[in-house]
Amino acid sequence: MPEVTRAVTNVICLLCFNSTYEKGDPEFEKMLEYSQGIVNTVGKDSLIDIFPWLQLFPNEDLHTLKQCIAVRDSILQKKFEEHKANYSSDSINDLLDALLKAKMNAENNNSSAYAERLTEDHLLMTVADIFGAGVETTSTTLAWMIVYLLHYPEVEETFKDIQHR
Repeated sequence: MPEVTRAVTNVICLLCFNSTYEKGDPEFEKMLEYSQGIVNTVGKDSLIDIFPWLQLFPNEDLHTLKQCIAVRDSILQKKFEEHKANYSSDSINDLLDALLKAKMNAENNNSSAYAERLTEDHLLMTVADIFGAGVETTSTTLAWMIVYLLHYPEVEETFKDIQHR
């Protein structure tokens, strides 16, 4: 259900980056494409999982995964640079702003242990994890819920009754 995935991706983008996209936006389409590419390649059973040394040989799935990760990283880096340039500690609008504030607080309070751990890479990978996990799990759950309600209209009626109380 691509429309469910699009809607969920937009909500996660709002939470992570304080931005939403129109259908057809090139950056949004790249996000959807890389996200699906990662899911498709990671979700497969692969001999590389058992024999990591096989990654030395040509492998289409591994190549696709690396391409998708490179696209993801470039989009996240762009978002991160935009947030750093426009950052204001008085205006925390999304997850990336909150992570930047935590990093700056650790640096300003001479919390070297925390500052060392809150690297830019760490912040980016935290957002990538939230984005990846949030989109896929939520989209899948909503899609199955829709399928279930289509097959069991009496459950849908129960939901409607509860909603109207």
